[in-house]
Amino acid sequence: MNSTLFRIQSLPFLLVSMILLLGINTQSYSNSDVNNKTKDRYITINGHLFSEMSSGIETIVDENSNKITQPTGIIGEVSIGMGVKKVHKIRFSRMQVTLEDGRKGWVDIQLVSPSGEKDAYLMNRVKLSELMAQPQKGNTAVLISDENKNIQFKRNTPLKVMEWKHEEGKNKNSLFQSGTWWAKVEIEDYSGWIENSKFRFKGQMFDTAIPMIWYPIRWINRLLGDGFWAGLFIIILLGVPMLIGYAIARFISTKIRFLPNFILYFIIILVGFLIYSNTFMSIYDASAFNRAGGISMTFYGIIVLIVAVATFFYIRKIIFETRCPDCKHWDGSVLDSSKLSETNITKTVTWRYYNGTEEKEVTHTTIEHWEDFCNCSNCGFCWKIRRIEKSEYKQ
Repeated sequence: MNSTLFRIQSLPFLLVSMILLLGINTQSYSNSDVNNKTKDRYITINGHLFSEMSSGIETIVDENSNKITQPTGIIGEVSIGMGVKKVHKIRFSRMQVTLEDGRKGWVDIQLVSPSGEKDAYLMNRVKLSELMAQPQKGNTAVLISDENKNIQFKRNTPLKVMEWKHEEGKNKNSLFQSGTWWAKVEIEDYSGWIENSKFRFKGQMFDTAIPMIWYPIRWINRLLGDGFWAGLFIIILLGVPMLIGYAIARFISTKIRFLPNFILYFIIILVGFLIYSNTFMSIYDASAFNRAGGISMTFYGIIVLIVAVATFFYIRKIIFETRCPDCKHWDGSVLDSSKLSETNITKTVTWRYYNGTEEKEVTHTTIEHWEDFCNCSNCGFCWKIRRIEKSEYKQ
């Protein structure tokens, strides 16, 4: 039992250590992952230079006493033809650049001319018919024949951005473009226009993502194919924050023995919440949930909640079985178990169809009440734990 508990306590630290080591290694890789080759790159549209990767909205009064709404954080202007000396980072909608005049800041991604290299990739599967001949919704697709009409490009397929165009929306305020950005791309042997939401540049991530977490998770997910196995890996990983909370709570309880179990539960939940809240966007953005099938962030949040609750109740069971109620040492184990009662429930559901046939489904449910006998090897104290086990099968 003690060796099993040691493995349980070690697991979260081993996983976190592995991810952090990958994060440290990929930090250096991340700098090269962003294509910062800026030879002949320049500003293609007049716009603003910002101090932050994202901004809100503010209202100012101009010299004519007119109220003007504009983004916050503007530190300067950029004009067509201005050279870009270096691209440092790419986030959700902006990239951090150093301009030829030495200024450093954030500009909208579409303001910088393409690199001319395959430095982007598809977020999800894209059909050839989704490549438009012109940059506007409802336009005709690129030339499709009987030979290529069924062609699909897999997610993560590399592509090259060749040109940007903006399709104006209803709000034509020059400061807040409400339409759609289109990119003319080259994918394998085909070229056409797609919306910028269908692809990302290498190293591009959500504004709130933590690179040290994002990069290793993205790397592992791509290694596993951004599919079922990648999703399973993330689901298993989501239990780690609660296990870290358990390890911390257990360590504290060895120093302060008198702490009741509910304090340990509070520590576990608090640590888990802090980790989940700070890594939620990083994991979602880098994982297969954001790619394979485009699972919504809300559904991902439900998965996080389910895994967290399930892990907590598993940890709670371990605490009941191993922490002695008397001496507060973690030297308890289950010596024996006794079944107190068993209840069998059979439920039959019948479907009758208009043609006179019927179909039956029988569900058998077994509910067992157990009592576990635990003993502490440190002080010899014995205690009982009652639990319920439920099983179900259909025929």
